[in-house]
Amino acid sequence: MENGRKTFKAPWDWLLILMTSGVTLLLLGLDYYTPGFIPTLITWSIILGALGFGIGGLFGYVGYFRNSILKGYKAYVTHRDKTVVITTEEEQVVISPDDPEAFVASIEASLGDKQADT
Repeated sequence: MENGRKTFKAPWDWLLILMTSGVTLLLLGLDYYTPGFIPTLITWSIILGALGFGIGGLFGYVGYFRNSILKGYKAYVTHRDKTVVITTEEEQVVISPDDPEAFVASIEASLGDKQADT
């Protein structure tokens, strides 16, 4: 694959920026008035994350999710309008590269190169 992109950024959409900014300010205020709040919150988020829950909207959409179309899937998304679904034999993963069309073309070209080699 010559002259193709090999790296893609993870863009943030406006809602994610707004939610993250608001929650960050809220948490800083809560931690100021109730010392120890953030470490407790982080501990619980690690426990819930280990149990298979996703984080929807704070710093991204990360974790395990479920909906009527994809059923169960893993998400690493920072922009809801720029998503790509990657389906393997084991799982479905949703990501959000900065240029979804170029990302898909890059993957297809890589897969085409591998198939040509075999």
